Amino acid sequence: MATFTAGHYALQSATILAEHTGDRPSFQADVSRGLFNSGHFQVFAMPQGLLFLEMRLRDYGNLGSGQSYGTGLAGASAAWNDGQRYGFAPPDKWETGLDAKGEDELLELARERRKSFVSKLDEICAVSIDAPGFFARTLGDSSLEGTITLRDRTLGKVYAEIRDASAMSVAVDALPRRLGDRLQLNVQFDRNSRRFVPKR
Repeated sequence: MATFTAGHYALQSATILAEHTGDRPSFQADVSRGLFNSGHFQVFAMPQGLLFLEMRLRDYGNLGSGQSYGTGLAGASAAWNDGQRYGFAPPDKWETGLDAKGEDELLELARERRKSFVSKLDEICAVSIDAPGFFARTLGDSSLEGTITLRDRTLGKVYAEIRDASAMSVAVDALPRRLGDRLQLNVQFDRNSRRFVPKR
């Protein structure tokens, strides 16, 4: 069983993830695990775990400008601004072709990209999928399609924001099948607005 460290957590069990070729729906999301562990990821829903693979922009390389932000409030502010600039980029600005890669290739990429991590199925305590309401979309981020809040026994809280309707559809379809009654689905699709809305 292969074990290695990525993003300060063990990205474990290559065999767990490698046995399910073709059975790995995925979606893109902006994922937060603290200010300096945030980024844009492609999330692969494997039968025995969720692989969060850090993505790279086509034109800019790794997430953000790659510069050192320094310390203190000024550094934190600069990092947040950079995260907004790059983390909220449209899906078509990110690298493509990850779905076509084999599991060994994906795991090798995860080894190279320090923020990548795995949430193993047996360590996931609870997940909720939510949609912003009318006022949240009107007064807040209009591009936000939905959010996922995952609580993992090892990783703690993982928060993801989805900004593409098709990615949201994949998450709503795939995660309940993987997680069963540990998932709380608080959204429904509104055919009039063609968006996901809070479940009534």
